[in-house]
Amino acid sequence: MVRMPSPIIGLAVLATATLIAPPPAEAADETLSTIGADSFKDASGVTAVIVGSGDHNIIFNGAAIAAAESDGFAGALASVTATQNLEGPVGAGPDSATASIEAGAFAGVRGIVMVGNVSGDGNLIANATAIVLGSEGVRVADALLSQTRSDPTPPADGGSGFSGAAPIHDSAFSGGSGVAQVINAAGSRNTLSNTLGLSIAE
Repeated sequence: MVRMPSPIIGLAVLATATLIAPPPAEAADETLSTIGADSFKDASGVTAVIVGSGDHNIIFNGAAIAAAESDGFAGALASVTATQNLEGPVGAGPDSATASIEAGAFAGVRGIVMVGNVSGDGNLIANATAIVLGSEGVRVADALLSQTRSDPTPPADGGSGFSGAAPIHDSAFSGGSGVAQVINAAGSRNTLSNTLGLSIAE
């Protein structure tokens, strides 16, 4: 009798984004991106939020969860792979940028929360979470990111006249539990990411 190998249960999230920026136009004087008070309060499960103000921003949130809890499975695989590529000149960006998360936002949230809140031009932002649950067998959790830009030079004026702020209120995310990946950025040409690969043996 031939014994067939046990399968591995898995989930993969793949994302690729390429943005070809047109020739720089005159930038806005000000960009503003706000997640308001009490937004997403007491949310549960997977909460993925993208808020952006400005030009040529690429923002990604992705999560993969795999569980192999029953007999007959050799293990579990969860994988998140994201590629972001910004081609072309972005320009100097706004003179003033503000990204804010206000009082009580995401308070009491449970589960996985991923937030990309950005104000400005030419930013690459990514959150990726891979979680595997299983009592036996192989458990693999991978979160892989590639972020590239073809015009990495700073603005011509060096940003000397720029004013930026990225406040998060003290009560935001209060009382929450689980995994929180938060990027709150004001400015231009930022490359920011959060990655988490977690394997849990039950």
